[in-house]
Amino acid sequence: MAEQHTFIDYQINKSNFPDLSNAVVPANFKLPVKEKLLPMLADGTVAPPLSLKGLNGNNLNIESLKGKIVLLNFTTTGCPHCVNAAQMLTKLNEKYKNADFVIVSVYQSKFNDQKSVAKFDSKFNIKYSSYVTEQDAHKDYHIQGYPNFYLLDKQGAIVKSFDGFYASLEKEMTDKIDIIK
Repeated sequence: MAEQHTFIDYQINKSNFPDLSNAVVPANFKLPVKEKLLPMLADGTVAPPLSLKGLNGNNLNIESLKGKIVLLNFTTTGCPHCVNAAQMLTKLNEKYKNADFVIVSVYQSKFNDQKSVAKFDSKFNIKYSSYVTEQDAHKDYHIQGYPNFYLLDKQGAIVKSFDGFYASLEKEMTDKIDIIK
């Protein structure tokens, strides 16, 4: 989460403004260590095992989806870009409904529960499957932000990863799906 504030048309009281050149950093102050960002999994990598719990209580193991093209959507309910992605995925789901294609939305249990996901799906008329998974799934898939996507071929290997939501994403996904279907 980040919060930003912008102030315009203000002036600093120059006569009472402190001399910042005398600022001293406390001796025990340490900058936080930044986590090294891992790249998304490489194309051609077999997708790591992933056990998912459906909103209806059914469990899904992604290995059971072999034989289908799978689009994994790592997402969360509190993200504006995830809403945009959901609308795009609804179009993709409709376009490829007669193909061996399935969209699987993956929500981390750390951020979302089944009730919040069901509410999100209802609000945005989601017709593809949504699942909640254990906290550590993001580590296996190198998920460090939302949304993130992995397109898997019929053998369960990663064809392409997509980091974030952007204007040309739908076309990029469609182009890849059309090549591998």
